[in-house]
Amino acid sequence: MLENKNALVVGAAQGLGRTIAMKLASHGALVFLADIQVEKAKEAESAIRERGGQAIAVEVDVRDDSSLDRLMASIDARSGRLDVLVNSAAPPRSGRLPFPDNVAKWDTEMAILLRAPVIAVAKALPLLRRGAPSAVINIASILAEKVAQESAAYHAAKAGLVQFTRYLAFQEAAAGIRANAVLPGIVDRDGGPKLSDNADNRVVLEAAVPMGHAANGENVADVVTFLASDQASYITGQSLVVDGGLTLGEVFHVSRKIRNLDTSK
Repeated sequence: MLENKNALVVGAAQGLGRTIAMKLASHGALVFLADIQVEKAKEAESAIRERGGQAIAVEVDVRDDSSLDRLMASIDARSGRLDVLVNSAAPPRSGRLPFPDNVAKWDTEMAILLRAPVIAVAKALPLLRRGAPSAVINIASILAEKVAQESAAYHAAKAGLVQFTRYLAFQEAAAGIRANAVLPGIVDRDGGPKLSDNADNRVVLEAAVPMGHAANGENVADVVTFLASDQASYITGQSLVVDGGLTLGEVFHVSRKIRNLDTSK
């Protein structure tokens, strides 16, 4: 599906970014694994190579424009073009502080969640134009459109990322660059303790999500792989929600399910 394509995943050392990178490589892409946690990125590189894939770990600090310059220069020297760019970097989780306390981390979160993808795309444009037809996939969230207990910056950044994706799709279509956003809902960890391991959480997931469970990283990575492929060659400027129907429900059915009441009433 992605043979002979060069893909850059920003934020590939762990979590969803790593799963996406592994999936792209499994479909034949040469994947550049960019992350500030370069040792973990190298571990992902080794895992990909052990499975017969191609990967190169590259250190990058997405808050530093010169670091992004060096990243693009190293890709240019190695491959001369980019076919796929996935923006998946995220700041460390630091608890869910209420507003306005969570505004203290506004600059840090906005720098990583919104500014960094914009600057990464801007600096990758020459490579993406050389690789055209090429694809940019930005990992946003259903919280671009809904509200939960994440920080104010997280909500604002994800909403901004969706609109930037639309802008990019409009501006770069003539150059052969497609841009789409993926909006995950609740995603369980691929490794370690899972949200659904907790019985109370599991009851809520089964009630709130029409499909009855959280997503896993593979569910999201499959959508990213599709958008990166030629099968999505006429899709641009779109936001694909991957949430098992979470955003479709109304509120009363949740308590009815939890209380084992008839949901038809």
